[in-house]
Formats: sequence, structure tokens, C-alpha cells
Amino acid sequence: GRGMLGTCGVTIGYFAMKHMPLGDVSIISCSATFFVCISARIFLKEAIDKLNLVNILFVIGGLVLIVQPPFIFSTENETYSEDSYALYAAIAMVFSAVCIHSSVFVLLRSMKGF
Repeated sequence: GRGMLGTCGVTIGYFAMKHMPLGDVSIISCSATFFVCISARIFLKEAIDKLNLVNILFVIGGLVLIVQPPFIFSTENETYSEDSYALYAAIAMVFSAVCIHSSVFVLLRSMKGF
């Protein structure tokens, strides 16, 4: 499971690097750490204190402000209009950060006792 998730995450990362600005890819992949906190709360019942919750909200807000997806911001972004796969790459990177990377770390934490 862990190897398959890692392979999917790396493949999505390379796809995104080809079609998106490197800064956007880097910001989205680095935000995966904060989604691990949410996944650990859901699946492992670990506590999230108020400071971490505020921090997560700031990261998500900053992520939206930096990447500026065209379906939220009405401004025309050249990256997403020139490359038809850029929007799909952005959505795939967010999916990878939220689901794939966080699942890998939750799996590792749940297997700690084995």
C-alpha cells in the first residue's frame, strides 16, 4: 500500500512539474504536512490543539492565495490558459497532498506497533 501511494504521489508530482510553475508545485507539496494533521485526527483519533487548527486554516488560505486557481479568481492566469493540463495538474497535486501523502504518513504511524 505504502509503495503504491508513494509511486502515485511521485508520478503526480512529475506531471505537475511539467505543466505548472515550480513554485506552485512546491507550495502544494509542502502543505501536505498540515493535511497529515487532519488525517491523523480522522483516522487515528489524535488531538489537534487550537493553535494547530488556526495554523492549518492559514496554510489553506495562503495556498489558495499563492496558487490562485482560475475557478476562484476571475483574473486570467496565463499558466492555466496556455497549458490545458495545468489546471488538471493543480487539482491532481492538491489531491496528492490531501489524500496520498497524508495517507502514507497515517499508514506509517498506524504500523508503529508492528
